[in-house]
Amino acid sequence: MIDLADAIEAEAVPIQILRKSGGSYDSKGLWVGEQRTPENATAVVQPATGSKLLDLPEGERFEAQFFLWTRSALTLDDVVIHDGKEHRILFVWPRPEGGFTRAVLGSTDEQ
Repeated sequence: MIDLADAIEAEAVPIQILRKSGGSYDSKGLWVGEQRTPENATAVVQPATGSKLLDLPEGERFEAQFFLWTRSALTLDDVVIHDGKEHRILFVWPRPEGGFTRAVLGSTDEQ
C-alpha cells in the first residue's frame, strides 16, 4: 500500500504563496500596510470536480476551481500562484495525519 504522503510529494509542483504581512515603512518613512510576501512551496494541484465538491460549503462550490495539497500551512488570506495565475484560497482543511493542508482555490478579483 502506498503512503499518501509519498504519493502527494511525488506529484508536487512548485507554487508560490503570497501571504499578508503586517506592512512596513518605505524609503521615505511612510507606512505601507498589508503587503503580500511571497513564499516558495510545492503542492499537488488538481481540478475541483466530482463528489469532492460536496465537502465544501454550498456558496463556494460554484467558485471552486482547484483542490490543492501542500505541506505548507495556509490561511484564507493567502493567494496561491500556480501556472502563472493567482488563485485565492476559499477553504482550508488541515490534515494532521500526514502533515498536509488541503485547500480549495478559486479565482481572484484581479483576473
